[in-house]
Amino acid sequence: QVRMRQIILTAVLLVGLTQGMGVKEEPATRVWHAATTENQCGKAKEFSEGSPSVLCKSADQNQCICSSKDKKTWSFLCGTCSFKLNLSRKDGGQPRRGTKPKRNNNPRRKNQNRRKNNKKINAAKRRKLRTKLKGKAKKNTRKTNP
Repeated sequence: QVRMRQIILTAVLLVGLTQGMGVKEEPATRVWHAATTENQCGKAKEFSEGSPSVLCKSADQNQCICSSKDKKTWSFLCGTCSFKLNLSRKDGGQPRRGTKPKRNNNPRRKNQNRRKNNKKINAAKRRKLRTKLKGKAKKNTRKTNP
């Protein structure tokens, strides 16, 4: 009976695991439409996907949208358009002080730093072992030479 229970339990677990490993559905894409009041949510004829920033025509302009993932529950959201200006010098030189150039995250540099740290750690471990061995050697010489 115990053996039979184990076999049944194993079969149930295997069936449960294989069902969980099925193909996952893609997440629903968010849709939105322009609106002026919350009552207009979901009543538009056409919906847009992607970023609602396409509504912005000028800076400091207020825009409201209705947004949904399932086209049943809608969120009424409002915001202000803002545009960012990146300045550079006329002669094509370096940007003004205070702005640092973006650092290139080179994987080689990261590995070099990691190797240096590992070398330091290993050297410290070797030093510790040497001092420990020297201490043991001194104790052994004392015991042999009374």
